[in-house]
Amino acid sequence: MYKHTAISFAAFGLGLSIASCDKLEPNNGHCFNQDGDDYCREKYGEARSACGICDQSIEDGCSAQRPADDACYSPCGGGQTLDEDPSCSGVADGSTTSTTATSTEPTTGATSEPTSGSDSDGATDTTVSETMSSGGCMDSSECTDPMLPICEGMTCVACGDAGDPDGSCAAKDSGFPACGDDGACVQCTATNPSACSDTTPVCDGPTSACVGCRYHEQCSATACDIETGACFDDGCVVEVDGDAGPIDTISEAIGDGCVIRVHQAAGGYPEELVIDGALQVAIVGVETNPFPAVTGLGVSANPALTVSGGAVVYVQDMQFSGNDAGGTGITVDGGAVYLDRTSVVTNAGGGLVLQNGAEGHVRNSFIGGDFDVFAASVDVSSLEVSYSSLVGSGGASPALTCTGAVTVNIRNSIVVSRADAGDDIQCDDAAFTFTATEVAMPGEGNTSVGQMGMPESTAWFEDYGGGDFHLTPGGGDAGEATFAAVARWQLGDPAVDIDGEPRPNTEGAPDIAGADIP
Repeated sequence: MYKHTAISFAAFGLGLSIASCDKLEPNNGHCFNQDGDDYCREKYGEARSACGICDQSIEDGCSAQRPADDACYSPCGGGQTLDEDPSCSGVADGSTTSTTATSTEPTTGATSEPTSGSDSDGATDTTVSETMSSGGCMDSSECTDPMLPICEGMTCVACGDAGDPDGSCAAKDSGFPACGDDGACVQCTATNPSACSDTTPVCDGPTSACVGCRYHEQCSATACDIETGACFDDGCVVEVDGDAGPIDTISEAIGDGCVIRVHQAAGGYPEELVIDGALQVAIVGVETNPFPAVTGLGVSANPALTVSGGAVVYVQDMQFSGNDAGGTGITVDGGAVYLDRTSVVTNAGGGLVLQNGAEGHVRNSFIGGDFDVFAASVDVSSLEVSYSSLVGSGGASPALTCTGAVTVNIRNSIVVSRADAGDDIQCDDAAFTFTATEVAMPGEGNTSVGQMGMPESTAWFEDYGGGDFHLTPGGGDAGEATFAAVARWQLGDPAVDIDGEPRPNTEGAPDIAGADIP
């Protein structure tokens, strides 16, 4: 019943004995310093209606039983025990009738005014009295059961039972301003993501928690900065239209915008894009059938896209193809590239090159080269691949080649080539799971599909020679049958394939390996 600093207490006898103290203040939350039994009854009803001062384990002094020792009982409060003020002696000892659902008598020691919860003629309001007698609430802060978080009509209820579900949650705790389907106040819901911003702009439905974005679709009208989890500012979105302008080249938009939305253009975009330095840029195709294509200039061996100097580039719904003067599709030198639903194929210098500590993150994409060149090359860099098709071309070209210290993880994918048997993957440190390869690879769930020769390449893919790695539908030797049920969908995997066709979206469900669902 006291707040104290540097204080020690002797045992309670007839009063409070202080052995020593530096500071002693009354605890206004204790019934001894309020109205005694009336204070307890207002908080808990008859469930805890007696004010005691000797049991220090009860923070506010309110208990179910009247203390046997009068020196420990404070029915009137006011800082006095029953010995010191006997005027309320019958309140909680059972000798009088207290406020209940059927009582019409005022509490002993009260004035002639009706008790709280009674109407003007002294009749008790049954709802309020029952609430008080069962331990009612005065404020939502007193509702500690997470499933009954809101005080409504002096009763703790589920937020959905409140008059203003979201508003009631927000008033209780601004960090949990949404009412969940189970009645608990949560951080967010699909209809109320107001708490989700900055690096956690997305409401995760299963957990009702704000999380970082992982896919561009999660950021309306802009794109996702996947490394930070934040959505790019919609104030720096630039539209590029090679046919209609006013900005008709991607190169012109680089540096002016953080999100470059590329429209299809007749003849594609014959450019050599260079993104260098401390930039974070998203290049997103607007139309998807086919994707807008960057073809390179065709007069040099430069890549169609170069990422360097620590730049981070996000690419979705784009094609880098037909760079026929010896250049690669994409080369990353000391930067990072994230490819989603992107096709990097038929480039004379190869598909994707990662070097000098570069990072590559590839999802739902086709990666291949032109005749007799590799699909992906990793040199002292890292590569993460999921749900993608890495397909090498003829001659001795591997699907994947590695040099030096690398980190390569490939899951739910297809990695094949028309190189000689055993040469399709030249990367000893690569780790594979639930992936289809020609030769059986160690790791969980991997499947060997046998060597890919000319008959297989044409049977599996719609247009192998043209860099179209969509799977042929049907059974037998068709791509759909060959790569069916190899992959296993996991939480966080793409919800759709390279064309927007839905994936299982069920944890652990079998799925077709690679980027395409026929």
